[in-house]
Amino acid sequence: VSGFYLMNWVRAFTTGHDGFLGHTWSLAVEEQFYLLWPLLLVAILGRIARGTLPRAIAALIIAVVIWRCALLLAGAGPMRIYNGTDTRIDSLLVGALCASIRQPQRSPLLSRLAAGSALALALQIPSLSWQNAVLQSIGFTAMAGLAGIVVLWAASSPTGASARLLRSVPFTGLGRI
Repeated sequence: VSGFYLMNWVRAFTTGHDGFLGHTWSLAVEEQFYLLWPLLLVAILGRIARGTLPRAIAALIIAVVIWRCALLLAGAGPMRIYNGTDTRIDSLLVGALCASIRQPQRSPLLSRLAAGSALALALQIPSLSWQNAVLQSIGFTAMAGLAGIVVLWAASSPTGASARLLRSVPFTGLGRI
């Protein structure tokens, strides 16, 4: 099952032991996104006005959050919410949203937002439980959004300290791995 990138759905709909490859659920979500996103992007680009891609992606993110909340209200369990592609794709869509913003402009507001986002992530991540109701409903999207703000800030200055850090030998080596 993991070789076909379906482990996330096995975990979402079973309660038993998922074997020693259970951890490949996240790779399955990513691969399913990589398969579906280009098709969805072509469909979106054929139907929207030029320059509105970020809004279309934001609408998709909101739709996923609404879907996840609807499933929770209908009694879906934490394993279903945590592992389903349809309920976790919003985090990857936040990355797509960041990529759709041509060249973010560094501003004092963006710098403050990035500092606050980094601090919020640093304080929250160690204490989070994947079964937490807030995380299950809106938290996945919120965490991805906070990380996205930090990424946009880092991308907003191609010659700044963040760019130099990301071009350093340790970071580029890590990227190659």
